[in-house]
Amino acid sequence: MATTTANVSAGIGGTGSSIGPAAQPDPDPPQAVKGRRRLTTPARLWVALTAAVVAFLGIGGACAGTLAARQAAETNAAGTSERLVQNVNELYHALAEADATAATALLVGPVPPTRLIDLYNSDINQAVAALSTASRELAGDSTASAQLSEVAGQLPIYTAYIATAQANNRFSFSVSGGYLHEASKLMQSQILHEVRTVADEQSAAQRSGQSDVSGFPIWILVAAVLAAVVLVLVGRELSRSTRRRFNSGIVVGAAIALFVVFWSLGATSSAGNAANRAQADFDKVATTLWDRDSLALADSFQSLTLVDRGADDGTDAQNQAKALAGVNSAALNGDAAALYGKLKQQLANVRSASDKGDYYKAVDLIVGHDAKASPDTASADAADLDKALVKTFNADQAAYTSNANAAESALSAGLWGGLIGGVLAALAAAYGVNRRLAEYR
Repeated sequence: MATTTANVSAGIGGTGSSIGPAAQPDPDPPQAVKGRRRLTTPARLWVALTAAVVAFLGIGGACAGTLAARQAAETNAAGTSERLVQNVNELYHALAEADATAATALLVGPVPPTRLIDLYNSDINQAVAALSTASRELAGDSTASAQLSEVAGQLPIYTAYIATAQANNRFSFSVSGGYLHEASKLMQSQILHEVRTVADEQSAAQRSGQSDVSGFPIWILVAAVLAAVVLVLVGRELSRSTRRRFNSGIVVGAAIALFVVFWSLGATSSAGNAANRAQADFDKVATTLWDRDSLALADSFQSLTLVDRGADDGTDAQNQAKALAGVNSAALNGDAAALYGKLKQQLANVRSASDKGDYYKAVDLIVGHDAKASPDTASADAADLDKALVKTFNADQAAYTSNANAAESALSAGLWGGLIGGVLAALAAAYGVNRRLAEYR
């Protein structure tokens, strides 16, 4: 009985108790840790403010960047590339016409009319000036510069051949035809080929720049959608944190941003329509320039046909027919179309006389003889057609300039409009959210 009492006493208060000390409470319960890790309300408001400002600035930047890039592309296409296309085509036409004039001058006789000599010299001087301008403006393009340098090196060789042909022709030496043929071979196969390559490159650059203006403004829409998602999240956070359904600053900023987006879309649409019209005008300009070049080539090959008198097995005649077919007759207006038809008939008569061996009549139909050349010749008809094409070119060029300027004008305020709109929207958002932050200070 005594033993039992001792054991109980020890178990209650003594050292022999088998029951351990009571468990201590956890100083950092999970709920407390979670509470400390969550952001405070002011911190969440600062995150919302930052996100809203970045979203609005992103919209403004996307609109400004898109419109500014398109304006730069239009300026380059209309002010640089298109001008270079004209300049290089002017070079091509001057060279082709010089070759045609040199060949025609030999047909007239030992002493060609002064007008032909003056026209040849004028064409060469014009070609030199156009070559100098094109070389200067394309100095940054290594490929084009190399091609034009090749032309610059070959042109003195060509003029030397022509000068030798003219000198021999004064004495009626038949070798003059050989020098003329070598000069024309150099012109057709090398010089004009290089110039045409440069012209095609510049035309492609112009079309590429013009297409950049009329493309769909995808980045504006991407920025608008991303900003809308961010602003929805910001609005939800502000509503939960401030117990207010709307924040006036965010609403005003969203209205400004929406205006900037729609204004930018309208500007790009207007500019795109004008750019498309300008591109259509440019295609007409390019067609007319090529028609003039083809006409000059046909004139040159026709004269060479009569100089050769069949010794080339009809190669020049085939080249002449091919060059004349290069004229886009379907695009010619009334006057030009009538002149083109008249020229084709005149050249058909020349071909008929040449095939019969009547070269005297053929030359008479082309340019006449000596200083008494008749105005009713194929050469005169070609000159009249060229004047009509120049008239068409001037009209199409004026239309192109007008539409290109309209496209550039539609985009002119894009950079500052987008930036100012984005900044105003961001300031409105910052003001609205900052008023809620002031409640916690």
